[in-house]
Amino acid sequence: MRTPRFLYHASAVGLAGQVRRPIQRIIDAQASTALPRYGGHSSARFDKFELENILSHDGTATEAIAAYQDSSDTHETSVSATVTGLNIRGVVTVKSLTSKVASSHPASRDEEPRISIAGSEIQGLRIAGRDIVLEPRLDIYSQLDTMTKLGDYYRGNTAFRDDLDAAAYVGRAADLPEDVWPFFPWRKVKRSSTLPQHRGMTIVPLYTVKNPSEPGFEVYGNVVRVHDFGRIHIGELIIESHRRRLLMMHADLGSPVEASFCAGCTDGNGSQGQPPDSGGNGD
Repeated sequence: MRTPRFLYHASAVGLAGQVRRPIQRIIDAQASTALPRYGGHSSARFDKFELENILSHDGTATEAIAAYQDSSDTHETSVSATVTGLNIRGVVTVKSLTSKVASSHPASRDEEPRISIAGSEIQGLRIAGRDIVLEPRLDIYSQLDTMTKLGDYYRGNTAFRDDLDAAAYVGRAADLPEDVWPFFPWRKVKRSSTLPQHRGMTIVPLYTVKNPSEPGFEVYGNVVRVHDFGRIHIGELIIESHRRRLLMMHADLGSPVEASFCAGCTDGNGSQGQPPDSGGNGD
């Protein structure tokens, strides 16, 4: 049986960024990889990197693979990015971080795909001399692997809804300084039993930093603000019905170095090129 045409999509970037002060430098996407729409395999690696005393790492690698699985009649896609030995001005250090997105799309059935982030993790994170204690939410968003499951669970499980609303500061703009507002898109949304969405998209934090705030070191959910350095945004997942975009770490530096960096970026999905059983002459 010929399956309907399927358009694969998977991409990954190990690290990218820009330094604006005291030097000006674009850091091109390192170890970037992407699949052609017909699937296959792609991988990339970038060796040890160092930029002045601003940014360094021991290496980064990415991989994407996609193919039709006959035994389950599904189109399977997996994409990953790993960075080791990340160091940002000696203030932020990470032993390793891994970003993974895996999707399974029914080939002959008009069903929502399952998309998981299982295997994603951050190890050995230190910020401003502190071992950072993270409360992860990776498992629950791997289990809630469709938008329908997530919406239903949010509506029916009060504990989960309260936890997500607290972590994402839903309706709590007054509790956040304005310079961290961009990391909390639901800050002005009124709480309800309906999953926060905008144009079919939900953005959720994957971690809560458990370290307490103290002078010069302020914690807001999955964001840490360090005085005279900048803001570190840890773990964010963008969920759509047929797509997941995962960012493991983003740093915005403001003083005295002005720069921005992202590490561990993956994006995975796919779509039918024609409706199932349409009777068309699919590829």
